[in-house]
Amino acid sequence: MFINDKIIFIEQPKKGSTHIRKLLSQILDGELIGKHNKVSSDLLNNRRKIIGSIRNPWERYLSLWAFGCRGMGGVHQNTTNSHNNYRVLSVRGNNSLNERTPDSLFQDRIAFRKDLYVDIDDAERFRRWLYLSQDKNYRGDIDLEYVNFPLSEFAGLLTYRYLDLFCNGDLVRLHHLEQLKIFIDQNGIVDYFIRNEFLEDDLIAVLSKCGEHISQLNRQVIYCTDKSNVSLRKVSTRYYYDTDTIEPIRQREQFVIEKFGYQPPS
Repeated sequence: MFINDKIIFIEQPKKGSTHIRKLLSQILDGELIGKHNKVSSDLLNNRRKIIGSIRNPWERYLSLWAFGCRGMGGVHQNTTNSHNNYRVLSVRGNNSLNERTPDSLFQDRIAFRKDLYVDIDDAERFRRWLYLSQDKNYRGDIDLEYVNFPLSEFAGLLTYRYLDLFCNGDLVRLHHLEQLKIFIDQNGIVDYFIRNEFLEDDLIAVLSKCGEHISQLNRQVIYCTDKSNVSLRKVSTRYYYDTDTIEPIRQREQFVIEKFGYQPPS
């Protein structure tokens, strides 16, 4: 999180956050406090503008997997850590799973582990990873907290993380999409979003709205600084997706897609 006397920038994984915080540190006076952390109640009760970042969900799922192909990221750690595969039994409410032994569950998850991250150019591996990430029997392997909420039945991981960081309220009562939309309207804390696809332009526009003067030199810094954590994949997003993998994202990340007007890869 980047904080100065005018803004608070909240970081969310794989949405250009590392690059944005790097730029903010270069062009503004301020301080970095933690990473991917929530805004505390005392910070909410001041006049600073709150900024978040957002990214096309199809791109972001691919980025999460590609980051894992480099052996990095929380999702990679969760899905390749055998301790998590056993732990998931204690947080699920799925009776069919609870009837099975930890050993059989562990065997079921072998395909959801290291082999899926072997080749960043293998679209089939990505599709298998994505399919399992959306399957209710495996969502806990991606994020153990996410599956504890009823919203995991109708909303995807990215929508959950949006709610978790960008809203101030209890997620337990959200049981369908209309409730979720009302909750965000009433509890959303972000004043402005920076879209990853238009990162530099949006960053300058948002900072100007927050009362920050961006000099010509700092504009050059924003446009010329190399991106952080750039993916090593060599082919387009569309190469990785087919109809069977595009549609689940469209359905489960409906809120983010509609709010920001995102389109599937083409």
